[in-house]
Amino acid sequence: MRKAKPWLFAAGILFFMALIAAAIVEQDAYLLYAASVVPLLLVPVFPDIRSNQWLKPARLGDRLHVFQIENESGFPDKKLVIIQFKPGTIRWDSRVLYVPIDKLPTENAELAKTEGKAVPVMNYDLVPHKRKRQWIGIRASQLTERAAGLAYSLEEVDRLILQWEDLQAYLTDIPRKEAPPASDPNVPA
Repeated sequence: MRKAKPWLFAAGILFFMALIAAAIVEQDAYLLYAASVVPLLLVPVFPDIRSNQWLKPARLGDRLHVFQIENESGFPDKKLVIIQFKPGTIRWDSRVLYVPIDKLPTENAELAKTEGKAVPVMNYDLVPHKRKRQWIGIRASQLTERAAGLAYSLEEVDRLILQWEDLQAYLTDIPRKEAPPASDPNVPA
């Protein structure tokens, strides 16, 4: 992940404006040509304005692993979903972190007990995706607020833990109201 360089971006904007002003004052086409190149040079230092982060396990390879484990009690409805990642993978300044939750492999519970720092994800942190039904969003701003009270920083966190029953509310299809049959006597004409 690259660090944003706002001072370099601001200096580039000022340089661009100075070249435009000089081109107008001097009536020089070459200064205008030089000014037209400056925005192309500024592209690598643009501030990162992406508001959501998509955590795709296939794309991130070994940096991200999403799996489910059964809780130690053995109850099937007490499963946990673990989002395990290497520190630095998550952009904590994102608005929402989207994670696919379809076809999650079931892993050994010992894998989740590895050393590291975890942050629990509560039901009110979750937000469903509008179009992709098998993706769930996690509000990163709420996680950062909750982690402020922890003894470790977010840069040390390597796992997010969700309860399967919290996800079920977002995965089940909401039954739609069907129109009553035309011969129903309770329907007013």
